Formats: sequence, structure tokens, C-alpha cells
Amino acid sequence: MKQDLCSFTATELLAGYRAGTISPVEATRAALARIKKLNPVLNCFNLVDEKGALAAARASEARWGKGAPMGPLDGVPTSIKDIILTKGWPTRRGSKTTDPSGPWNDDAPAVARLREAGAMLLGKTTTPEFGWKGVTDSALTGITRNPWNTDRTPGGSSGGGAAAVAAGMGPLTIGTDGGGSIRIPCGFTGLFGLKPSFGRVPAWPLSPFGTVAHLGPMTRTVADAALMMNVLTLPDARDWHALPYDPRDYRVGLEDGIRGLRIAYSPDLGYVKVDYEVAALVREAVQIFAELGAHVEEVGPGFENPAEIFRVHWYAGAAYVLSALTAEQRRLVDPGLREVAAEGAKVTLKQHMDAVQNRGALGVAMNAFHSQYDLLLTPTLPIPAFEAGKEVPEGSGMKRWTEWTPFSYPFNLTQQPAATVPCGFTSTGLPVGLQIVGPRYADALVLRAARAFESARPFQMPDLNAVLEPQATEAEAAPETALAEQPAPAAEIAAGHAAAAPDATGSVKATEPAAAPGVPGTPAADRTGPITPATPKADRTGPITSATPVADPTGSVAPQKPAAEGGAAAKPSESDTTGTRDRAADTTIVLPPRKRS
Repeated sequence: MKQDLCSFTATELLAGYRAGTISPVEATRAALARIKKLNPVLNCFNLVDEKGALAAARASEARWGKGAPMGPLDGVPTSIKDIILTKGWPTRRGSKTTDPSGPWNDDAPAVARLREAGAMLLGKTTTPEFGWKGVTDSALTGITRNPWNTDRTPGGSSGGGAAAVAAGMGPLTIGTDGGGSIRIPCGFTGLFGLKPSFGRVPAWPLSPFGTVAHLGPMTRTVADAALMMNVLTLPDARDWHALPYDPRDYRVGLEDGIRGLRIAYSPDLGYVKVDYEVAALVREAVQIFAELGAHVEEVGPGFENPAEIFRVHWYAGAAYVLSALTAEQRRLVDPGLREVAAEGAKVTLKQHMDAVQNRGALGVAMNAFHSQYDLLLTPTLPIPAFEAGKEVPEGSGMKRWTEWTPFSYPFNLTQQPAATVPCGFTSTGLPVGLQIVGPRYADALVLRAARAFESARPFQMPDLNAVLEPQATEAEAAPETALAEQPAPAAEIAAGHAAAAPDATGSVKATEPAAAPGVPGTPAADRTGPITPATPKADRTGPITSATPVADPTGSVAPQKPAAEGGAAAKPSESDTTGTRDRAADTTIVLPPRKRS
């Protein structure tokens, strides 16, 4: 029987290489063929090195034939986000302001470690200009699309890598995450993505957006991400922010489960409005953690929306990026990025220092929260994937991408590890993600919890035959030219940056089909109240209760202790009654049991 090598995980490919049943050359040819067929539709890659990839695959095949692989990823097809320096390849950063002639003499630490491990590098994946927003389009490379529905965005800024892995164009990719840029596209495309603790994966040069920026793996399975972490976390002296090297094997303990863990579940962080379908799918997924033996409690971390703190950091970074450009170069820049940079240039020293201090207070609050709870669960995103080529959903009233990513950027500010796992599909077949947040440096615990969920709810890949083949056939009939020579029309790119009046509260509104065409949801009449609790299963092992953190006089967050088993949960404090969703009554909240096929 013919094998679809594009559907193999890295772990499966390596097992096949070891057994001699498949070869790196076969896997590489399969990935390149998939790229040739589907990249014209999805626009994932802006550079493919077919000759170099096949040469590397032949060398890998020879090593495996001798029983002497170079390293733990020898011969696995892998892609690199086009923000990360890669020796011999232009790093365009999605910008027409970069010079493709280079010189390009350096590998970033992550790329160097992948090469040393034998990873077979296919090429560079698309990104918005300088990775500035949560979707993936640029004047340089055009619009990148979602394999589940090509009318939708894959998210960003690591959207090219996410779409590539979801579509079978290699099982591994490396992304960056400065405000959600790994978790957003993985959430929209049904992948696993991990933003490790800041400094866990060495980075160089330092991102212009500063210490909110992380690097991490984007994969189809948790085991593949653990395998990548073993490689990516190896030390590199060029990163002076890097954590001391931890020689752990992230695969060890991955199957240990989550029985006995204390897990907090916040459906809205106290201030986010979430699409009803997303909320229901995440709530059902959280039930699985209780079924697996964790003690799960519905309780928020107790901080206010840190959007302004993030805005100061991110917008000032954008201003710094553009400060090095000439006036002529600035005219080539994404209009949305120019707007953000202009706002960042107005940030005063006091505003910046206030943001630094408030960021520190947020980190202290989360440290205190995790003294009571091992993990925090939230939705990854409050909405499903929306129209490709737009910064915000059409008709949403939002202006900037940060308005629909309120679950991701707080944990860039706090530098905690955070992962997304696919947890279901909307009624129109779009993936939904569940976010797992751990204490700083507890990357292995986050991976372990994600693997426990994956074991109970295996992840799915898109049906590429049904979704893409008709369009791929049409695209293949068109003349082939380099992606970099096919920029989207300026008007099409600019349309995604049109200024719209933001919600007065600054929060993300629940999606209504009439207001946001193409974004799935349920009628307004069906979403006026909280999800109705259901009777627990008889075999449930951990109560899920409702509690609210209380601020102590010092201003830090003192998480409230869980209510006694079988008793009523604590009543929300008066200061915590201003959230955007209806609060539950002063009773124990039980999540609905998971539906079984």
C-alpha cells in the first residue's frame, strides 16, 4: 500500500528511517511535491530550496544507511519562519525594504541547532512585515491562506509555517511569538504550538520588539514538539537573555498524565467576550482534564486587561523597527505598521517606565496565582479564523489585531510558557484551540498536560483532497512565477488596515453572523447567557468550582483557595463584577460531560 509520507509526524518518519522502511529522500520528495502542488493556493513558502533539500536528504539517507544519523532530527523536513536568520538564504522579514542580496552569513541559534541535529531545511515561510500583526499577508509575498478553508486566514505572524505543517509540507516548523504569533496560527489551523518560557530557546539577534518575543516549535503532535525542544533549547552564547541550559529530555515524563494537578480554568480572563461556539468547545475540552484526574476549578487569574501595557511595548518596538528606514523605504511599508509605529514614536519615557512597572506587577500576580494552581486553561482565541487578507474581522468594529487576541499577549508580558492544543471544530469546520499556561520555567509540565489532552482527543488534520484539490488544479494551470514577484495588490493589502471604530470597552465582542460575514457563530438570541451547566458524569474525579481571586491590600493578586469539595464556591468580590460576561451564581459550577462518539 502506498504511504502518504506527508501525513507522517517527525517521530514516525524517524522510526521509519531507523527501520529502513522509508528514507529521507522519499520524505523530502513527498514534501517538495506537496509544496509544488499546494503552495500556489496557500502561499506558505516564499523561498523553497529544492536542490539543497534533496542534497541534504541524500546525505541523511547515507548516514541512516550506515546506522550513524547526525542527530535526533536527521532527515526530517523542516521549515523556517522568514524572520529567523538562515545562512545562505535571504531573510526578507516580509518586507520590500530588505535587500535580498545580503550578505546572509549567519544562522540564528535555532537554525544552527536544527542543522546540527540533521533537520532537512526546505525553505522559508511567509510572515507579515517584520511579524507585526496576528495575520499573515504582506506587500512582498501576498496573502497566506488557511488549509481548512482557503477563504480564511491561518493567523500570524507565523502563519506561513502553520499553514505549511497543517497541509503536510513537512511536519516541523519554527516560529516566533511576540504577542501570540505561534499560538494564534496554530489555534486557527488545528496544530500544537508552544511558546516556551522566555529565554528557554536562545535567540539572536534580539527582536526589535524586545523581551516579549519568544521562539518555539509548531507541530502536529506534542511528541514532535518535545523532540524539537530537545534541539532548540541547546545553549548559544549569542543570547545574553538565555536561561541556564537545562539538559532535560522533554520526552521523558510526557506520558505521566495530569492526575492530581490543580488546574484553573478561566473562560474569559474576566474581561473577554468569546464567540459562543468557541466557548462551548473549550468548556467541553476542559472537562477532559477533570476526567483525566486533575482538580479543575473555574477561576480567573484576577488581572485587568493588560492591553495598554502590551501596546506600549509593541508599538514602541514597531517605531524602533521603522526608525532605521529611509523615507523612501518607509513608503514601501505596510500602512498598518506605519500607523502603529507612528503611535509608538509618541510614547513618552514616563509611559514606557509605567508600562515596565505594570508589566512587573502582572508577572508578580501570575507568580502568586501559580502558587495555588499548577496550570491555567483558557481559549486560545475568542473567535474562529476570519477572512484572509484582513487584520481584523470584517464588520467587527475593531481596528487592530490585538483586539481579537486578548488571551495570548498577557503571557508574553509575563514570559510564561503557553501552548495551544486543537480542541474541536465550529459548525463550519474551523479549528478551535485551548490554551494551556504554566508557571515560568514549567515548559515540561505544559507539554505533559498537552499530551494528556491529546491522548484523550487525538488531533486531526484537514482533508486536503476535499478542501484544496479543485483550487490547486486551477492554480497549477496558471503560469508559475516566484512568489516574491506576486505581491497582492496594494489596495487589497490596505483593505485589511482600514480604521474602524473600536468597541468602547476595548473588549472582543461575541461574533454575530450578520455583523461579521463568514465568521461562524450562533444567533444572538442563543448567546445571551452563560453556558448552562450539565450534570457531571458519575466517574468524574475532580470537582470544577467557581471562584474569583481577591486583591490584597498590597495590590498583588491573592488567588482564592478552592471551595471545599461538594460545597459552594466563593462569591465574586465586588471589584470583580465588571466583566463582560454574565457571572455564575454562588454555586458550584460543573462542566458538561464530554460527548463520546
